[in-house]
Amino acid sequence: MLQARPVAPASLKYLGLPGIDLLDLRHIHKTVCAPGKLGFAFLGFNTALGSNKEDQTEINISLDEVRRLPMVDEASDVLKDDVCLLGDKSSLAFERARAFGPFDVVNLDLCDGFGKHQPGTMTKSHYQALAGILKIQLLSKTPWLLLLTTRVGHNDVHRDLLDIFADVYGRNLDNHDAFRTLSAKAFGIGTRDDISAKTATEKGHADLFL
Repeated sequence: MLQARPVAPASLKYLGLPGIDLLDLRHIHKTVCAPGKLGFAFLGFNTALGSNKEDQTEINISLDEVRRLPMVDEASDVLKDDVCLLGDKSSLAFERARAFGPFDVVNLDLCDGFGKHQPGTMTKSHYQALAGILKIQLLSKTPWLLLLTTRVGHNDVHRDLLDIFADVYGRNLDNHDAFRTLSAKAFGIGTRDDISAKTATEKGHADLFL
């Protein structure tokens, strides 16, 4: 992504959910930023900062170590807030992220699955968090990456959400020849009837959801 840009950026801005050891941040600094003499500014969310003292101590030590790396922006931080607060425009978490962004890379590595909850039933959900992130990213004038890691099994995606996705997928099949052709080739889904048949299987369910 960086190599494809007509003008090289001065720094890489990253939003993610780092673990206590901040391995993802260390890896990006080591493999991308340090070799390319590229600044690295990150904003992370980890609720362990607000939980037990042992986790707080470990992540504070890790954060101090990472902040001392040569290419890291001193404004970089890891917040104790739940990333779902990004769906609330009045929250301090959203304000902080909006002031920090837009981002070059958004990495949501979710343990419990993006599609687990019933749509419209929670005030703080992954759906709203992603909507909040997209509001921030609308300000970006350059291509950016969204990395979303999630469980995709039948028990990990709420049926109401899958029905919404299936309807959107069906409308794309109905209205866009190129989409229909590629879908049939890649997934064997060329009609709305194919959607129901495919989602009855684990692979077809995963294909449609992804």
